[in-house]
Amino acid sequence: MSNRVLAKIYPVNEPDREAWWTPATFRPTVFRKHLSEGSYVSEESTTFDYNKGIARYESKRKNKVKEYPIEADTRDILSFLTNAPAAVRARGEPAVSACRPTQDL
Repeated sequence: MSNRVLAKIYPVNEPDREAWWTPATFRPTVFRKHLSEGSYVSEESTTFDYNKGIARYESKRKNKVKEYPIEADTRDILSFLTNAPAAVRARGEPAVSACRPTQDL
């Protein structure tokens, strides 16, 4: 019951994330995020153009557009997390668990 009451006062929706990748390279072409927390709403997208070496960020809420220089291996968060284990193995480094406690409980 308290979750329903709290949701009426301060609704929080999990952020929707969408990523489009090039299948051969797993490099991102588009990354979109929609977030809604209370009265705060964010709708953002980043388009990657590797031929021009730029990423174009757009915020629909703030009506803002920025372009950033990128390298050939620049990734969004989803393609980075998907590709990271393979990149580590390709360099010959041992695979290490990303989930380690920092202290004993």
